[in-house]
Amino acid sequence: MTLSIENLKTQRRWVLWKLEKRDGKETKVPYQANGAHASSTDPSTWMTYAEVSEHAHKFSGVGVVFGEIDGLHVSGVDLDNCCDAVTGKFTPESREIVVGLDSYTEFSPSGTGVHILLIADLRGRKGIKLPFPGTKCVELYDRERYFTFTGRHLPKTPAALLDREDALNRLYDQVAASKPGRAGLTVSVSVSEEDRLKKLMTGDMSDYKDDHSTADFALCCLLAKKHGCNAFKVNAEFEKSGLYR
Repeated sequence: MTLSIENLKTQRRWVLWKLEKRDGKETKVPYQANGAHASSTDPSTWMTYAEVSEHAHKFSGVGVVFGEIDGLHVSGVDLDNCCDAVTGKFTPESREIVVGLDSYTEFSPSGTGVHILLIADLRGRKGIKLPFPGTKCVELYDRERYFTFTGRHLPKTPAALLDREDALNRLYDQVAASKPGRAGLTVSVSVSEEDRLKKLMTGDMSDYKDDHSTADFALCCLLAKKHGCNAFKVNAEFEKSGLYR
């Protein structure tokens, strides 16, 4: 499943935006062509790209809203401060994300970050914004948000939005798992990881081709993440699992 940029532009999912200061912080505020505020949760305030582009010179730029329209669910990933605006060189971690998602990618207005647009949803999970290695932060959203759109396509990435739901949710797990836990507190585990943890605790090794050693290692990694690398808790929990022998 693909969605070309030309077809994306015909959908009523576009807004205008202005860079404004709110509470002493610069914020990209969404607008309609008539100067009234737009909202990423109100489709009646969205337009086609042709409608917003006519008025773009009066604003800071245009933006694309996420969510399902015409049976296609558009989501976005923002890698902030991940590349050099002059040389275009990416950090190894951000490059891996861009290559892994393999969908339409463009430079952000600053030139030091990128936005990746793709066909996918987060399977009911809420969007997140967290620090991540190789970037200032990573943001993933599939609804009720918009990203600025520059049209500055990143060479060697697809020219269209591609179906990348599995890849998006794998990245979500990685970003969620990178959130630092407080000392003495249990680190939360993402939904899909929680499912894997439950299966491994029952002794189900089907996700690991019934290889006991691989399943043991996977369970230990998940328990370490859950319990903040507390070796005593990891050992105690492992001994309760169906893998213990």
